[in-house]
Amino acid sequence: MPTITVHEIGQDARKAAILLKMFRIGRDPVCELVLDSPTVSRQHAVVHMEGATGNWFITCASHTNPVVVNGKLIDDMVYLPEGSEILIGSDHLLIFGESATRTAVQEVGQARFVKMRCPSCQWTGMVNFARRDAPCPRCGSQALHAADAYVPPVFDNARWRQPTVGMEMEEVRDSFHRLKAAKRSYVVRLDDWAAGGERFDLIEGETLAIARDGQLKLRGLVHGQVKIAWNGASWELTSELSFGTVRVNGDVVTKFELWAGDVIEVGSCRFRVDTD
Repeated sequence: MPTITVHEIGQDARKAAILLKMFRIGRDPVCELVLDSPTVSRQHAVVHMEGATGNWFITCASHTNPVVVNGKLIDDMVYLPEGSEILIGSDHLLIFGESATRTAVQEVGQARFVKMRCPSCQWTGMVNFARRDAPCPRCGSQALHAADAYVPPVFDNARWRQPTVGMEMEEVRDSFHRLKAAKRSYVVRLDDWAAGGERFDLIEGETLAIARDGQLKLRGLVHGQVKIAWNGASWELTSELSFGTVRVNGDVVTKFELWAGDVIEVGSCRFRVDTD
């Protein structure tokens, strides 16, 4: 069964372990994966496993807003390979993973066991799927849930009944690129100062410092630091060097919006921005 990693700007990544061969994604609380956003239709998409092959597919169920899979708008059923990026509405980037749940769901003979967690005493263990509603064996709590279970957002019941906010195609494309940049970007060292190179993931709310004592070390005749931080729409480089210059793609800059493929040079140090 698949695990969906839910990325939303300003939020930590959440994992949803779906123990079904077909599930719905949408704003309606009856959906198996609920996403709270006005640009998400009540029932926005359906994901299912084809029995003959075991392959997973996704279908757009919304008449208002599309689904984007790996950067392409879909209007029919499409195959979901491992690691597929799915844009739902303007705020949610979902990463599809099938193998991630192999340790969370195990088949033993005719029985299926699911990894469960108790929020009261933090007990974690494998539970027969048929008895997943049983109490916690340690403290007796009735609140056991799947270890990677997705917790649906809590909102006014009338909210999901409101009309879906439509998106223009350009807005859809911008949302996909913005979410992917925010959630999947990193900086890798290109020079020889570190054997094998260094990689640092870019994380919203955190600033990556390129400095003599920063996360990425500077060498040579430069003083001060270079910062990379999320500005709400893109990753932005800001130079705070008192001596030396910063070049991005060969041009001297003091402030620059970064995208995948941009090369940063600070003295003899070279770095590249990339995305997974």
